[in-house]
Amino acid sequence: MIDPRTSSADEVARFLRDAPHSVSADVASSIRDWVAQRVLSDPQRALEIARSLRDVVNQSADAGAMAHGWRCFGDASLYQGRFHEAREAYDQARDHARAAGAGGLLGQILVAQIGVLSTQGRADAAAALVPEAEKLLESAGDRPYLARLHMNLGNAAYHRHQYQEAYEHFSRADREFSALGATDGMTLGLRINLGVVSYSALSKVEDARRIFLSVEEDCARLGLHHLEAQAKFNRAHLESLWGNYREAISLLESAEAAFAEEDAPELMAGTQLTRAEAFVDLGMPDEAIDLAYKAGETYRSCELELDAAVADEVRARALRSEGRTTEARRLLDRVRDFYQGSELPVGVALTDLEIARMMRTYAELLEAEDRATRSLQVLEAQGLVEPRGRGEIVLAETFRRMGTYDRAEDVVAGAIERVSQLNTRTRIDLWTVAGRVARDTGQRFVALRRYRRAVAEVEKDRHLTPGAELKARAAGTDADRELIDLLVCGDRLKVGNLFRLVETVQGRRWREDEARRTGTAEWSRRRAELASLVRQVQKRELESIQSGLPLDVAELSGIREQIATLESEILSGVRTAFFRPGGESSTSSAVASGSSQLRQGPSSRELQRSVSPNQAVIEYFFTGDRIVALVLRSNASHFEVLDVQPDSIQAKLRQWNMGLESFALLAHRGVPNLDFHRRAADHLLERLATALLSPLLGRLDGVEELVVVPHAYLHRVPFECLRIEGEYLDQRFRVRRLPSAGLLRRESAPSGSHRDVVLVAVQNGPPGAEPEGRAISEQHGAELLLDPTSEEVLGALENARTVHWTTHGVLRDDNPLFSHLATRDGGFFLADLRGRRLGAQRIVLSACETGAVVSGRSDDVAGVALAFLESGTRELVAGLWRLHDQATVDYMTRFYQELGDDTVDTAEALQRANRSMRASWDHPFYWGGIALYG
Repeated sequence: MIDPRTSSADEVARFLRDAPHSVSADVASSIRDWVAQRVLSDPQRALEIARSLRDVVNQSADAGAMAHGWRCFGDASLYQGRFHEAREAYDQARDHARAAGAGGLLGQILVAQIGVLSTQGRADAAAALVPEAEKLLESAGDRPYLARLHMNLGNAAYHRHQYQEAYEHFSRADREFSALGATDGMTLGLRINLGVVSYSALSKVEDARRIFLSVEEDCARLGLHHLEAQAKFNRAHLESLWGNYREAISLLESAEAAFAEEDAPELMAGTQLTRAEAFVDLGMPDEAIDLAYKAGETYRSCELELDAAVADEVRARALRSEGRTTEARRLLDRVRDFYQGSELPVGVALTDLEIARMMRTYAELLEAEDRATRSLQVLEAQGLVEPRGRGEIVLAETFRRMGTYDRAEDVVAGAIERVSQLNTRTRIDLWTVAGRVARDTGQRFVALRRYRRAVAEVEKDRHLTPGAELKARAAGTDADRELIDLLVCGDRLKVGNLFRLVETVQGRRWREDEARRTGTAEWSRRRAELASLVRQVQKRELESIQSGLPLDVAELSGIREQIATLESEILSGVRTAFFRPGGESSTSSAVASGSSQLRQGPSSRELQRSVSPNQAVIEYFFTGDRIVALVLRSNASHFEVLDVQPDSIQAKLRQWNMGLESFALLAHRGVPNLDFHRRAADHLLERLATALLSPLLGRLDGVEELVVVPHAYLHRVPFECLRIEGEYLDQRFRVRRLPSAGLLRRESAPSGSHRDVVLVAVQNGPPGAEPEGRAISEQHGAELLLDPTSEEVLGALENARTVHWTTHGVLRDDNPLFSHLATRDGGFFLADLRGRRLGAQRIVLSACETGAVVSGRSDDVAGVALAFLESGTRELVAGLWRLHDQATVDYMTRFYQELGDDTVDTAEALQRANRSMRASWDHPFYWGGIALYG
């Protein structure tokens, strides 16, 4: 006889294999109890035993045994997420239990059926079974299963978006189980459900967090790893909804690994969908679209149509964020039809809010108002605080755009009363919209107060967003810019205060990165593997060029797919790690609490101490539809609102980039009408200078050196070769760039080395790289390393005084962390610099686009040059665009000739090289793309 407590899996499997053609109902019940006790700790093995039992009882004439066997298979299938198989198994079990006259067993099976049907969104079918189940269980005095019935009724109410009813059912079930003194997989699963409904609808966030943490602790103690992973997943969803992306992504990675090991597809889909929602909030729609699509397809394969609709809704939000509004609207209409047909008013309301947001963008304001108003009525009736808050933001912004400011103010005033119950991102949006309403009605001080609240929430949000990579790509808010814009338009503005506020925004990343002292263990483990794959791609491409044979596209695609997979795995570690001073890595929830205190940048007076008398710092900043330029001298400061629209600057930059790309194609085989191309380029450079520099010339008397701090896409402006009043900028000024004016105060420690190193990528570098490197090495008595490995590169960067590196650069604007410079063993990645303190005081990167900057939707920037500055390099010379090979060799020769004069610094050597280059290379493409950072 099988003992559910002591029999091993092998003993049960052997018994079923050797069993006679029929087993009794008692034996089948014992095996079913054995499976029930192990379905959470070893779900795969439990399913195998349940399937064997089902096969054995199918050969039996005992209806009771068949009921137990099919019910056992249904339970095991359910815990593996096989809902279709579970539903069919429970149908069989129910029919056999009726035939056997087993009323108590039938009541238990009906409870299970109610649970499956509710999860699949078949609320009416589930409700039809409730009266019979309740009657049978009452008759049998089965208190545990009456508790389970309420647990499943709670699930049904939750899927119908009737959250208060769900909470009441879950609470009653919890009381029943507590009275029975039960602590098992079922009761722990119930507590997870209670936590879910507590935070997702009723805003009982701390209650829910305590529930999940206690369940995780109990599951770990009982060895219920599957359920522990579910608790972590749901806590991740809670943290994500409330803006704590650092903790959420860490928990999701842990849960997804557990679900993958147990082959639980619908739970893996849940982690994918939660990540997709987080990435939508972080302004990363490309990743969100893919994840939401995969989750939706998995849900459909499991016949979970309601969850599939939620996945489609998230995908639509991501599509809208990416500007694919037609696809988004089509998908939202389909989702809305599903909710309407399923009689789910909350789902309809949430979808209507998304549609209203799209209509508001396209000035369909009356319909947007109608949809948002009707949605809010539903959400308010259901007591849904967070969704209601998001809806009020949509409606208030709609009223504001309609010019009905009183109504907009009424809406935001009501929402502000409940602001403490909203998540961080929603609070940012609410305070920003509230600031706009106050600004538009002339309440300047109210607007300032509201914008400052929004900016404080932005600061908290950054604490909860992991990694510079996500911060740089995350959707920027308008709160900072609109606050600065309001100050600029006001009276009695102190320039020092404006500088401090602009630097608070521009310098956030640099202040935060002071705390990062080490790279992730995940990167250390996987970088060699990634470099090897990159090297394989380089080798295949080189072989194709040398042999003249076409590339094996299928092979190359396979390698690139491996690279993409590996990068995704590495990012998991990078994104979830938080680095404290001293190198300790943590994903602690203590960090998650964040701080809403604004970490201010330096004031103008503090910066002036680092500005020499012949220098001027020009810091640009966008404030909505204005560009502000701040000029800082050692003895004065000034700001100017430029008389130019940001859109016109963007248009000129697009025109400039198109011209560069066209000229680059011609430059390698001879340029016809060179004078025409130069004059066209000069004209565009003059227009950019007229917009961005000419209004400031009166403040630049006596200035010999400009330190330019661009903002957002102004990093793409070729300041080094702009033209003013018929002459290039280098005729008047030396030019440096900084990502933040605060870096003026940074003091680099001397390297303690007099070693100069020249690195040359011969195999993967540009043509002429080796002669260029040898000439520079001989000219300065520098050590020459041909085709260095990444370790040799790092050794030079950390220990040499100066480094010149001629190589091939790959800028990854999709993910700057994986930008790399070619080495013999594959590549030197930006991630290799994480946590490093470089000793080199000057680094020259003779490579394409190493000075290019990637600016995401936030105010953060990323790029090769900035990564070197971040790691302690004092000065870095880099290329802004695809450099011409021979012209660059010539440029570097002149540059190092100028540096031979001990009285000439890096900026002046570049200035002189620019001037001398024009005699033989008469177009800015050849010489204007070399920039100095630092």
